[in-house]
Amino acid sequence: MIPHTSPDPGSDTAGTGTASPDAGRRTGYLRDPVCGMLVDRGPRTALLEYDGCFFAFCSKVCRSRFARHPERFAYSHAQPAPATVSSGLPHLVRYCPECAAQVRVPFEPTAMLGLRTIDEIETVAWHRWNRRAPRSAGRRDDSSSLIRSLIVLGLEPTSPIRQVVASFELDRHLGHLTDACLHPREMRDAMNELSRALGATLTDSRLSRAALAAFMQPINELLADGIRRHVRAP
Repeated sequence: MIPHTSPDPGSDTAGTGTASPDAGRRTGYLRDPVCGMLVDRGPRTALLEYDGCFFAFCSKVCRSRFARHPERFAYSHAQPAPATVSSGLPHLVRYCPECAAQVRVPFEPTAMLGLRTIDEIETVAWHRWNRRAPRSAGRRDDSSSLIRSLIVLGLEPTSPIRQVVASFELDRHLGHLTDACLHPREMRDAMNELSRALGATLTDSRLSRAALAAFMQPINELLADGIRRHVRAP
């Protein structure tokens, strides 16, 4: 069956990236079957119908990919869209892992970045960093808040609050490294290893090249700025 743009149905049912044939555009969210992001089904959101169900998309790119191969994506994201999400909950501006489009989405405690949750990415990135630079990574309890703040900054790079929090966590960690008498070159290498560890973890999570570059740009800029503040050139 060839997908086609749906009429404006009229119900409020949220499903697994699909909606029932009577699903509508009033309030609520559907899950993009291509990238798995939650999409607000509003009047500006294009819906495509396939196999008797309606699908919403975060961008024209994801919609076009679905239209070319609907059978590949129709039921790829089995995780249901939460029916309790409302406009009163906090939102983030996230990058689509497939096409790097910026999408305003509701916060999910188990938000996915590609194939992994934020918690999984934080854990794997710390272990990678610890293997390459154990003196700099330190104890996980001391480093997890830094890694998480960087991940959240990548999710919402234009937020002043995210920038302040990430900068604070970075300054705190670099202060610990200074107290531990690390050589300036070691501190620079430590931040480079942190960037590589996080980038490699996101690559394993199947972020596209464009999405990875957009995600890592504000993080790398913050790390470079922190090094400039704390380390004098030899």
